[in-house]
Amino acid sequence: KKLSRFETIQFGAVKLDANNEIIGRYESLVKPRYSHIDDAVSNLTSITDEIVSNAPDYIEIINGFLDWAGDTHTVCSWSTEDLKLLRKESKQKGFSDARLDKMFQNWVDLQKCFGLEVGVQQQISLSNAIRGIGREFEGAQHSAIDDAENTAYIFQVMQADNFKEKYKEVFDWLQPTEGLTVSIGSLFADLMEQVQC
Repeated sequence: KKLSRFETIQFGAVKLDANNEIIGRYESLVKPRYSHIDDAVSNLTSITDEIVSNAPDYIEIINGFLDWAGDTHTVCSWSTEDLKLLRKESKQKGFSDARLDKMFQNWVDLQKCFGLEVGVQQQISLSNAIRGIGREFEGAQHSAIDDAENTAYIFQVMQADNFKEKYKEVFDWLQPTEGLTVSIGSLFADLMEQVQC
């Protein structure tokens, strides 16, 4: 019996200083405890069971991350999927730590913040957001550390005082047309929450 369909197989984060500059990186593969990596995930990430066979387990990685993060208590991610998965996996594997609980309480969904700034309700993929602010995605999409670095870049750009003015054309382009009253996404909202772009 498979106890878990989805487990963390890679972990990546970057740390920013008070000036929003990257001052550190935390990256590791993670060996699943209960499940095997299916072909779809392998095709997306290029990670196989063999590649993670000697990787540390989730408990070691999350402990290492919390030590590395130190007094950092705010985490930004693109969507809340990472938050949901970390909560679920920590509970499933009996991991409890006040530092992680504090991060969960102060989690920031940068995808949602970006959408609010842009003025659109539909979810915007990380790659489209990067493209929208005039940059190509750096690294490999669906690589945990590369996703973290690209998310950090969007966060940095959003801190500028002239953010809205500078990217006004992008915001205008992303606005829904006046005649649109129903979208495919709104018709299948539950399904869309489960789909990663």
